[in-house]
Amino acid sequence: MRNTLYDGYEGPILPRQVQLKRLQKVVASELTPIQREILVAYYFRQMTMEQIARERGVCELHAVVYPGSGLSGEIIPLLLHV
Repeated sequence: MRNTLYDGYEGPILPRQVQLKRLQKVVASELTPIQREILVAYYFRQMTMEQIARERGVCELHAVVYPGSGLSGEIIPLLLHV
């Protein structure tokens, strides 16, 4: 996947139709089928992450990340297929 991070470019803004065509091309060619399904569910069907997970048969468990593990000591969600 190409790097799409903003690098400070402040050139001309493309017309909305051009932006949408580019977005469609990226979604069609650079996302996996699962990524596409989730993107459509979240942004176009306006489903919550919980609804998407439930629809996909995924449940949420929680795990504690301990200090010193490279991550902050907090509770994070883990998604598991059921």
